[in-house]
Amino acid sequence: MDEQAHTNVLLENLHQGLPGSPQALLAFATDLERRGLPEQAFALLRSAVDLRPDATSLRREFALRCLGEGDFASALLHMNAFVAAHPQAGDAYGALAFIHAGLGDDLQAQGCLHQAQHCGVPHEQLSQWHVQLFGAMPAPQEPAPTPTPTPPPQAVPEELEDDTYEDQLPGPYREASRPIESLYPQLAATTVISDVSGLPNFQALQLAAKDAAIRRRRNAKIAMVSAAALVTMLASWFMVANAQHDRLAAVLAEVESDRLADSYTSYQRALANAQGAEEQTRVLPSLLDGLVFGVLPTMAGNDVAGLRAELRDQQIELAAVIAWRFDAGGARQGVDASSELDQLTAARYVERIYDTLLAGDFDVAIDNALHGRKLHAEHGELVEALAEAVLADEAAARRRFYPISGLDTMLDAALEEGASTSARRRLLLARLAIQGGDPAKAMMGLGAILKEHPQHFDAQIERALALSPVEARRAELVAAMRAVATSEQIAPHQRARAYHTLGLITIDADEEAQSYFRQAIEAAPARAVLYPALIDLHIREARYDEATSLLKTMAEHCFDKHAESLAVRTAKNALLTGKAKEAPAVLDKVTLWTKETKWMQGLVHLELGDEKAAHTAFDVAAAAKNGVFPRATAFAVYTGDADDAAKELRALAKTHPNDIWILRAAALGIMREAKRASTARLQDRLFKEARGHLRAALALQPTDVFLRYDLCAVEIALGALKPAEKACTEAFEGQAAHRRGALHLVRLRLNQGQYQEAIALRTQIVAHHSADKDFELSAVQVEALTGLRRFEEATEELDRWVGSEHEESLARLVLKARIALAQYQYEEVKDFAQRARAVAPDDHEAGVLFAQALVRTDPERWEEADEILRGLLSSPQLGPRAWMALGELRKRQERYPDATVNLTRAGERFDNLIAPARHQVLVNTELAMVWQARHNWDHARVERHLTQARAQAAEHEIEVAQLLVAEARFQLGKRGGERGLAREALEKASELDPLLCETWPLLQRVYEADKARQQLRALRAKIPASCK
Repeated sequence: MDEQAHTNVLLENLHQGLPGSPQALLAFATDLERRGLPEQAFALLRSAVDLRPDATSLRREFALRCLGEGDFASALLHMNAFVAAHPQAGDAYGALAFIHAGLGDDLQAQGCLHQAQHCGVPHEQLSQWHVQLFGAMPAPQEPAPTPTPTPPPQAVPEELEDDTYEDQLPGPYREASRPIESLYPQLAATTVISDVSGLPNFQALQLAAKDAAIRRRRNAKIAMVSAAALVTMLASWFMVANAQHDRLAAVLAEVESDRLADSYTSYQRALANAQGAEEQTRVLPSLLDGLVFGVLPTMAGNDVAGLRAELRDQQIELAAVIAWRFDAGGARQGVDASSELDQLTAARYVERIYDTLLAGDFDVAIDNALHGRKLHAEHGELVEALAEAVLADEAAARRRFYPISGLDTMLDAALEEGASTSARRRLLLARLAIQGGDPAKAMMGLGAILKEHPQHFDAQIERALALSPVEARRAELVAAMRAVATSEQIAPHQRARAYHTLGLITIDADEEAQSYFRQAIEAAPARAVLYPALIDLHIREARYDEATSLLKTMAEHCFDKHAESLAVRTAKNALLTGKAKEAPAVLDKVTLWTKETKWMQGLVHLELGDEKAAHTAFDVAAAAKNGVFPRATAFAVYTGDADDAAKELRALAKTHPNDIWILRAAALGIMREAKRASTARLQDRLFKEARGHLRAALALQPTDVFLRYDLCAVEIALGALKPAEKACTEAFEGQAAHRRGALHLVRLRLNQGQYQEAIALRTQIVAHHSADKDFELSAVQVEALTGLRRFEEATEELDRWVGSEHEESLARLVLKARIALAQYQYEEVKDFAQRARAVAPDDHEAGVLFAQALVRTDPERWEEADEILRGLLSSPQLGPRAWMALGELRKRQERYPDATVNLTRAGERFDNLIAPARHQVLVNTELAMVWQARHNWDHARVERHLTQARAQAAEHEIEVAQLLVAEARFQLGKRGGERGLAREALEKASELDPLLCETWPLLQRVYEADKARQQLRALRAKIPASCK
């Protein structure tokens, strides 16, 4: 048999005797290469890859050698297998680039270099590879060095020819050496061959050659001489292995005991113990260590390698658990994260689960846990890791399991095994019970933990959270949590949770809760889950700047799981600060929405006036599978088109008297019903009912911006000025930037006729919201400018919307009609009002404006005006103006008693509304003129109504041109009247309202009577064109 065949026989025997350890196989191959046997090493690696196809490290080494041999196809096959298991291995992508280049695929080679760059390969290395691949030929490899011949062995003494190798052992080692006998024919012979394979007379050592029996016996004796020393040493190693086995077994028992205690310090102690023991037992070079504590003890019954592997797995799991549960990432230092280790072990699955939890990939964590459970059903830590993943993100678990009760049942059953001795399992069971809505079961479990482990911090925290609603125990809970939070033995994350729990317990004490929440964030700033409670507190107390700042900080630590929580709070903050238009873009970024996301989308659309989109969002939230959501149901009803919506909302409010959102939905629904009411009395009753719901909600949440502004709107509708003033002012002071709410206060000022104040308030709103594309902000400006008789500015503002979607809108046409009416341009009033009625035939204001224009311009259409006005008399908001216009019509028809009744009704209705004082002044002025027409200027009722009108104008510090003209007529018409007073009143009226044409003839008459020629000449120049 030649040298190669002989070596192959020995290698075959070696393969059969070795365990399937990738490290040992690779070590042997490396040793063969070092000894100048590359072909044998290559053959060994090929056999090893066949033996262990799952050992990706071996496949990588074999791929590199195939690349060197020019076998690019085999190299590609095995390197791809390695990259699939190690996607971040940059050097592997470099090797793949050379492989693809060898196959002639330069495009794939460039792609591999690009991937290597993403994996962090330094630029210099990438540049060198690129030059070798595409800029120049790769540098030639140096030939392997020729092995230095080993001196020939000494001749074997003749007297040893018949000895056995056991005879050469010292007495104490003979018994210990017997387990080696079965390994010796392979192992000892291989060692001898390795040592002398370079000698010229290598054939002298061919122990397996059957056709050379004489030489075989001689060579066997030579081998026995060499092996005697080897076996002596191996026997010593077996004694060491026994001691190491006992040491490792004891450490593993200690580690397990520490894990069962389930505390930060016990986990740290277990990790340090495992690391120390594993390091202390590695005292030999790697190849010898693999033989001594891998192959030989296993055959003899002492599995030191197995215990070491178990310790290594314990280190991996302990470090991962500590990093996740206690926010102590430093525990990972010193733990073997080498890609050489098998990635399919249970420990590696545990590590991946906690890594993905820390990265916020909760769906992936659950998938890893479920897959790991399939491969390692009996591994306890995988059950605990799955429970941690479910508790970390219930929404992710619900996406995997619906109903989630199936997962709960499986976890409960799995965790119950060993729960009697494991505090951690009992804690997980308690937390799952809390999540599942079974607080009684949770409290029993937590009590059992604390009975055995009084200082179990997590159990104390969970107990405090469960009992926090019990007000009588809050002082006790605060004291207990303070002791936990300030303990020197507590982990960073536990300290943060303790302070966070203190904040939740003291949530009603604003400043104290703030302090605790801040300390929680300081203890673990990277934990995004700690931020929402403080953000909610800031929003609740209307500290929007602080909430905005904290939202930005939370975003820096936010993973996908927290993205939904962050988006919902950002959108809510935008709503409350009047930036509703920014909210949709924030919510649209949420890919994994929950019912809370859809709920907030509904509120945003409702705020923006899109009730159809709001209804869709509320409906989805209400129908979400993960739990009942009554407030979403309430708003879905409110934004729907059901005729009995108010009735259904009343029922929901009755069954949920402590839900402010349901109370608000009921109030809004009843307010809508009130606006449709056929009579003022019914409307008044409904608005008062809505006010009751809002006040009940505000009693539960006094600072809520939505509720405050809704109450402001109700009080305005009820016409109670002082309550409206109080509600609207408080709401505005709480949040002036809330656009829709602040407009309630602007309209209150407009209703009061306080136009300058309305403009000032609008200016404050515009400081937060651009009015360039906001028609509503433009409309209130036009209304205020019209009240101030700044018609050119009002018209210019309205003309901005020509060519836009608002050009022919009801609101713009009504405003145009108002401007024309204020300038006595009745034909234009008629035109704009008629176009407005074409857009909305049932609009009350458009109807009143159109009828007023008919009354003053077209006697032939008075019957039409009469019909329109009588149909609007019961309108809650426009009824007073309809009564007033009807009184004017009756006066023109000379039906003075009817005119008196109609105008009196108008005055009574205005008393029940918040309306400009000007309206009441005009009502009394018109009544005075009716009584004058019925009788004469000396009738007592004439002076009485004029006196009332003067008093109302003085009380509200306003001047009304129509009243001044009526005063002048009174002075000119009554007996003993004073022309000087008439002249003074008319001059003031002409300055106040030059477009009131009836002023000018009267003033001209007075000037003529006074022979005031200079004033007459000036008068003609002052009369506007519309009055000539």
